[in-house]
Amino acid sequence: MPVTEIGGMRVRAGLDVQDDATPEAQIVRRAYEGITREPTGPYRIYWGLEIERPEYFWGLYDFASVEDHQKFAKEHAGPHVRDLGKVFEHNPRDRDALFTRHIQLPATVYPLRSVHAPVTEIMYAFFPADISHEAKDSATQALQEFIDRGLNECADVQGVDYAWSVETDVPVREKTKGDGQGDDGGKEPQKGVLLFAGIGWPSIEAHLQFRETDAFKNSVGLLRAMEGLISITMFHVKFRGWENAVRKE
Repeated sequence: MPVTEIGGMRVRAGLDVQDDATPEAQIVRRAYEGITREPTGPYRIYWGLEIERPEYFWGLYDFASVEDHQKFAKEHAGPHVRDLGKVFEHNPRDRDALFTRHIQLPATVYPLRSVHAPVTEIMYAFFPADISHEAKDSATQALQEFIDRGLNECADVQGVDYAWSVETDVPVREKTKGDGQGDDGGKEPQKGVLLFAGIGWPSIEAHLQFRETDAFKNSVGLLRAMEGLISITMFHVKFRGWENAVRKE
């Protein structure tokens, strides 16, 4: 069943991957153009910088399965991504980044729709690694009710996606920090299960205006009250996209 890899990395200080004229942006472009020309590469890629904290780069990569991704990474990705280390840091203790984690969208909504909007709101809700099936079902129902009672009342919304992580060891992203370390001296971050949501908006301003409406105020409590919730955080990304030139679903 198709999965979407979530990859989050910190851009090295002083680099600008959004300006296509810079060497670092060209490294990213060559890497992504290369892997989307591979017959076993991802079906599509979306990437962009976090608007609130632009040192964080987020990529979404569609594969046929987790095993399909792992096989491609092992056998074919190397020549294309070898220079990315010049652009990105990779600190496994950076709780504000993710690396090689996957979500599995329901077949009825795959592939992602929210990333095609001018701005995508990303929500990460974290739960214990041993969350029960009942608690997951309850959280899913709460999110769907928020969509029905809140988001569906807003004409500005341009697509909504949500999915659970395949893995149960997703680093929990803290809501208020942002230095990648928190207050724990760089210890390993807490890990758990991720409930991902993407919401498409015409602008950040449209999203903020929605937050002032009764539809939002009367439904957002459903998210905050989800059983077992460890942490919930959100941010915005303006995604760019590449389709695989040779591999089609």
